[in-house]
Amino acid sequence: MEGYVPPELITQDQFAVVWAVLCGGWVVVSLVWAGLAWGRSGRVGAAGPRALAAALGPLGWALWSLYRARIAYDPGTGIAGLHLVSVFLTNVLLFLVVGVLAGIVWERIARRSAADSSQQS
Repeated sequence: MEGYVPPELITQDQFAVVWAVLCGGWVVVSLVWAGLAWGRSGRVGAAGPRALAAALGPLGWALWSLYRARIAYDPGTGIAGLHLVSVFLTNVLLFLVVGVLAGIVWERIARRSAADSSQQS
């Protein structure tokens, strides 16, 4: 049994398909949620945070694609991306910055939406 490498439970390509379906489903659900909010209130502003949530699907896909490219194995050097501390640290920094920026944008849109709804009440 020496040298035996068990097969992967799921490959990166299989995960990419699952992730694409999940991100696409997220967009559809978020847009339906935004449409329902808009329909109930009759105001476009009510759909703001929910419509922004739809953007998180493509953002998730983009981050996964970038991460996958950065950790890829390079047969020329024999090094995978996560063998390098610099790749790991820049991935952490990238995901933190994107998360903070998304949170700031979400908060501003939610605050504006709340202000609009309180003014019309």
